[in-house]
Amino acid sequence: MPARKRMRPQAELETFAPARKRMRLETFAPNASIESLPSEVMKNIFNFVGKGNYCFIAPVSKDFCYNYLTMDVIEDSCNHRMDYLLATQRNRITTTEAASTSSETAEHCFLYAPDSFQGELCAKAASKGRKDIVTMADSLGVDFKCFFKDSLKHITEKGDLEMLKLLEDDHLPWGTFSLGEIVGCAALHGHLDILKWLHKSKKLSTENGMARSLFEKASQNGHLKIIQWATNHFDFEAFMYDYMNNAAKGGQLELVKWFRRLNISWHFETLMNAVHSGNKELIEYLLFHGDFCNIELGICRAVVVNVDKKIALESLMYMHQLGIPWDETTCSSAAANGIIDALIYARNNGCTWDGRTLADAVQNNHVDVVKYCLENRCPVGTSACTNAVLYLDCCNALKMLKLLRQYSVPWDVKTCTGAAMNGYFEALKFARSRGCPWNEETFQSALRSKDITTIQYCIENGCPFDNAIYKDIISQSKNSVRILKLLQKNGHELTEDACAAAAAAGGFRGDIKVLRWLRYIGCPWDERICHEAVKGYNYNLLVYAHENGCPWTKETFAYCFSENGLGGVYQQIPNKSRHDEIFNYLRENNCPQPDASDWQIVDD
Repeated sequence: MPARKRMRPQAELETFAPARKRMRLETFAPNASIESLPSEVMKNIFNFVGKGNYCFIAPVSKDFCYNYLTMDVIEDSCNHRMDYLLATQRNRITTTEAASTSSETAEHCFLYAPDSFQGELCAKAASKGRKDIVTMADSLGVDFKCFFKDSLKHITEKGDLEMLKLLEDDHLPWGTFSLGEIVGCAALHGHLDILKWLHKSKKLSTENGMARSLFEKASQNGHLKIIQWATNHFDFEAFMYDYMNNAAKGGQLELVKWFRRLNISWHFETLMNAVHSGNKELIEYLLFHGDFCNIELGICRAVVVNVDKKIALESLMYMHQLGIPWDETTCSSAAANGIIDALIYARNNGCTWDGRTLADAVQNNHVDVVKYCLENRCPVGTSACTNAVLYLDCCNALKMLKLLRQYSVPWDVKTCTGAAMNGYFEALKFARSRGCPWNEETFQSALRSKDITTIQYCIENGCPFDNAIYKDIISQSKNSVRILKLLQKNGHELTEDACAAAAAAGGFRGDIKVLRWLRYIGCPWDERICHEAVKGYNYNLLVYAHENGCPWTKETFAYCFSENGLGGVYQQIPNKSRHDEIFNYLRENNCPQPDASDWQIVDD
């Protein structure tokens, strides 16, 4: 029987228990939350819940770090630290964010918390401008330099120059990235004092590339004083046009005027940036103080192309009110970008349109715009149906094609060719069932798609083709025999051109299986087989052809000397790039050899 645990007398327990001050709970509001309780109450709560439950209180207590580290506990220090780590990992309210607001809490964290926690705490404190905590960390030897990558941006955004000076000597990572972050943020938020300090300390100069970042950011937010100061210290006149564009993009009228007084010219891009900003005063200033006479017709078009859809209509209306002319490209651009409100406004106010409007809407699958065009008698052309099968996916192409044909939009052979090119069998079948024409190019496009269903449909439904198509068929290395069988099955007689194409492909690939199959089914051949064997350095093909009765001529032998056969330059010695075994085989098997008079060009 196990020994019973000895119970300590009450007097002995009292000697270990710390004296506790009785608290008057009635002084707290009825709705007081645990995070607002004072430290003394928190200590009693911690003692009451026990060591294993600290992590459940941590998430709701902003003062957890301080209360826990200073509570009266009689336990092993190792377990104490492990509980602390467990609790802070689960804590989403306290940790570094809460500790950085209290110097008392921060001090205990610097003494007891892990190194990474201390570094993050110091970075948070610096972001909040707590110089007292940063100074304390420095005096206690906390290494927090590597934790300032994200905090630098916040410190500079607030314009806390004193904090930057405090951190300058030992704690700021003055690398290219960090310096660029400070310069960019200071210029973007208008902190000229920080930029002057960096320039005075020789950290900001033309040589390190940071000055250009200064101009870009300051011009974007219209900080005229920074630009004026920077122009007196840095020479960036060559880039002033870019900086003015930045100012226009940010809608900075005063800065643009200042650039204008410096005789900095602007162009169409500047105007479009101003339109994008939505600053009407700036747009009007640029229009009436710039030379846009030659490009006025393109302004309205560019508005619906280059600006955000949300402000395109408003910008177009404003341009129209200013008397800026428009033409068909305005409607087609609105249709291409799916801005139906801008298109309707333009049409209601007399802007003309043409077939490109519908075609561009179809190309970008803007169904609502397409329906508007069709219902309002937009001029149409055959390019609309062609664009449907060329630019849309298989499913949407068929839907769009059916919609267009409901309004009798015309089509031509390019529609079938486009559907075949993409392997859109259903779209091709629909077009053919409604009488859309096709031709030899349709069959070639089907072969290039490598979609066997589309190819089979073309063959079985009589799509025209010529003998030149054999080259494209043989190029289908995996399906070439299958396609040839389909041709044969549908009554097409295979000719010498088929064998010649197979030999040409096999001559370079070294694979003559297709040629062997053609000969097996009785397809005729001619001397071109031997020609291709010599041109392609294919000794096995040459032997196979000759031994199976394929004819050869003087032209065959001539390919040993020239890539153009008898049409090339006559030479007495064979081309060194040819295989000797082919030359010897031709000569040993009495292949006719050309005379000098047989060549078109004789080399003297």
